[in-house]
Amino acid sequence: MNRKGVIILQDSFESCKEAEKVFEGDDEFFVAGSFTDGIAALSAVLDRKPDFLITGLVMSGYDGLRIIEKIRDAGLKTSVIVLSALCREEIISKAVNAGAAYFMAKPVNAAMLKSRMKEIAGGAADSGSVQSVGAGLRTTS
Repeated sequence: MNRKGVIILQDSFESCKEAEKVFEGDDEFFVAGSFTDGIAALSAVLDRKPDFLITGLVMSGYDGLRIIEKIRDAGLKTSVIVLSALCREEIISKAVNAGAAYFMAKPVNAAMLKSRMKEIAGGAADSGSVQSVGAGLRTTS
């Protein structure tokens, strides 16, 4: 099976590590990089061309919306999933209009995130979908 590369961009080292744990030992996805700075993350995305970018909206360097725009301007097919506690309709619309494949309101359930990623990778997901799920970014037994 061809594993899908994931780059993680979150606002803190702790959030990055939490997100990385979701993919530990996963047969379908692997973490190709983890960043707290948008400029460094964009450089890695342009260089490594991952299948997915999981990003927040607010961080140092470029914010999540700017990174989505730059990825699209570069013509990359990287699917961007936004994880954010900022869930006002105008923010969600900006993310979707910029090219996000999916928006999940924090807290995010890890099983739901991976399920949605599998759908996107398989072409079953509608671009620009919004999902709000509770229970934190955590693994489920």
